Amino acid sequence: MSLVVTIVHSRTMVVLYMGLLLPCFLGGIAYSQDDTVQRLASAVMGGPALYRTPEAIEYYSQRGLTKGLAEQQQNRDDAVRSLRSVIKLGEMGTRAKAAIPVLIDMFPQLEHVVAKRGVHYTTGNGSLEDWVQTFLISEKSNFVFSSPFVEFETMSKCESFIEAAPFTKMLFQKMGSGGRVVEAVADIFIVLRVNAAACALSRITGKEFGADREAWRRWWSQESGSASAVQASASFTPRQKKSFADINAGATYKLHLVTGDDLTGVVTSKNDTSLTLKTAAGSPYSIGAVLVDKYEALAAPQQAASGAVQADQGAPTAPTQNRELTFEDLAQGGLSGKTMEIQIRNGSVFRGVFTGVNGDQARISIEGAEIPLSRLVITKIMLIQK
Repeated sequence: MSLVVTIVHSRTMVVLYMGLLLPCFLGGIAYSQDDTVQRLASAVMGGPALYRTPEAIEYYSQRGLTKGLAEQQQNRDDAVRSLRSVIKLGEMGTRAKAAIPVLIDMFPQLEHVVAKRGVHYTTGNGSLEDWVQTFLISEKSNFVFSSPFVEFETMSKCESFIEAAPFTKMLFQKMGSGGRVVEAVADIFIVLRVNAAACALSRITGKEFGADREAWRRWWSQESGSASAVQASASFTPRQKKSFADINAGATYKLHLVTGDDLTGVVTSKNDTSLTLKTAAGSPYSIGAVLVDKYEALAAPQQAASGAVQADQGAPTAPTQNRELTFEDLAQGGLSGKTMEIQIRNGSVFRGVFTGVNGDQARISIEGAEIPLSRLVITKIMLIQK
């Protein structure tokens, strides 16, 4: 009888103990999520509402639309950082609800223009309208695969929120019977706009107001009972970030990325736009400056390590056995498990263990996370000999 009482008593104690522990555990998770939302929302507020690439600036300037263009071309790094943060918030879904006012208030968009000059049309290409539409579809697809902003894996998450509009300037045209154009030479300009805020808001809320910012504002006013989304976003303030230029090769840092990830390791090399971080596990990461939200310096460069870095950057070195490969080399097999460095069109470099080819995708594992890279966006493949 006493044994039964003891067992019941023990179970009661376990239940009571777990009842006390569980709220603390859940509170820690909630705090972590709040901190991530705060960080990402601050990055959004630190970026521009509308960023236009140099190609877009040139397009509008040639048409006399110069108002505000200088401001829209500034701070590319902040614009890219904002875009990554917006997409990350969208991935968080309802957990990022606190960022809704910021997304509506800033409503970030990015714009690029592709110019196809002197293209030749004949009736063998279908109707003139279909011919132009073919260019539009093709360039939108190319833009997703190799945008001037972020890599395909990130941009594709908002593919359905990218608008593409063609503008055609006829340089020559020949009319046939019935007033139909039978031959033409034209410049075709395709304006591509990434409605980043609409993408994130849709994924967080499940609503579909598209790029209509006022519709989102009205909905949120009713939903929150607040007269102004701007007032609600006042709690998010852009954080003061240390300069990327202050990071020193050879030192140890904890990097907080705009994606919400944290990496700790030694900076083995660095230039004005990126750095290579080697973690304690020995895994190297190539990280663009635009990805670094903030950092903590953990250890200054050691004298020996500093000298090694300088020698690596400036002194002559013996020829390495690293060699460049083609996608066909990967597809032939026999290279699984090898360390690869794969560069894609927007300049990003992925370094990790090659795991194989699946159709038109090469797969590379970076610290346990397998990343697919489309053959269409790969510009360089290097086999790294350790």
